Amino acid sequence: MPFHPDQLMLKFQNLEDNQDSIGSTANWLLGQKESSQEIADTWATYMLSPATTSKRRLMALYVANHAVQQELRSIVNGPFQHSFGLILPRVLGQVIPQEKDPKLNSRLRRVLTVWQSRAVFPPTVLKSIEESVASASPVSNGDTTNNNTSTKYNQKAPVTGHSEIPAPLQVLLVPFREVARHGPASNALKISFDEAIGALDPSATDIVYQQNYHTVKRLGHTTQDSLKKTIIQREIIVEKLRDLLIQQEELLSLDRQIQNEIDNALETTDPAFKDNQNSFSNNMLPTYDESQSDSDSDEDDDDDDKKKDTKQKEKETVIDASVATYTRDDTNPVSISNEQSINAATGETENQNVTGLKRSIEEEKEENGGSVSPSKKAKIQEISTEEQPEEQPPSDTVTSSIQDLLSKLAN
Repeated sequence: MPFHPDQLMLKFQNLEDNQDSIGSTANWLLGQKESSQEIADTWATYMLSPATTSKRRLMALYVANHAVQQELRSIVNGPFQHSFGLILPRVLGQVIPQEKDPKLNSRLRRVLTVWQSRAVFPPTVLKSIEESVASASPVSNGDTTNNNTSTKYNQKAPVTGHSEIPAPLQVLLVPFREVARHGPASNALKISFDEAIGALDPSATDIVYQQNYHTVKRLGHTTQDSLKKTIIQREIIVEKLRDLLIQQEELLSLDRQIQNEIDNALETTDPAFKDNQNSFSNNMLPTYDESQSDSDSDEDDDDDDKKKDTKQKEKETVIDASVATYTRDDTNPVSISNEQSINAATGETENQNVTGLKRSIEEEKEENGGSVSPSKKAKIQEISTEEQPEEQPPSDTVTSSIQDLLSKLAN
């Protein structure tokens, strides 16, 4: 069976802190010599994973130690010794200094002592491991004489505590650790299930095929049970991330609102903004040319009003002259129709002397008890006989009215 990283992850998840479990896992690794480098890389990933506890890191280190020492009994400088020798300085340089539990830290360092005493790795590898662990170890007891802590290590060191993780994200630590715990096992089980399905032989006897099928079925149910645990944790992660997204969108909107308020406050208090406002207000006020004055406009308006009043009075005068009623003994009124009056006001030109003469005769009659001077009688006679324009002959009603007026004056 070819090696798959999920298989090793499943082995680590099921690993127990006893010699038998550690020995059987190491022997399984020795059976995958062709994939020694891939196994070493997968081991390093598991050791540096934030989801891996300190106790499980120690057990995984025991597995690597057991596999390399078992290999040395049969071959020197074997594939596992070489593959693990390449990644141990980097891994242990991060894991050992970060272990805060004194007991576990001591057990980790004891493995290094065994390697040095038994020369499990070449001297160059052991020296590189020692330097990596020493350079990454924190300075204690206030000693600053050897302050050569590796900044490179500090940049690569994984975050294992909660203090450096923002509070809103700490709710995701537990479900992510559960996914990291059950995910590799589920993947390894799925690989085994696929291989078992492919191994079913339809040509086998019914009894053999049925037994194999039941084995595959149990493996499938086990895989599903492991996947259910991963699915539940991923659903929790999705729900919490959705809540965080809504919360962050609200905070983002609030931040933008505050930013706009600050911009508005700065704009309204900016001296340049006030100058622009004053200039805008001045431009809104009406301006006048010095060469013009209000009196000129008023005079023009008065002239227009006077012209309108004159025209209106002329129309009224003509209408009054046309519709004036002259009676004999106040029993026989004579009038001009309204339609003729309107025509006289809008289209016909009435001699203003007639209007003036009419007023003069009326005043003289009031003063002299109804009599009129001979000169005015002659004037009236002259007006009555004056020719009218050919294109606009006078109305019969107007002529009759003038004749009645002459008769009254003659009497």
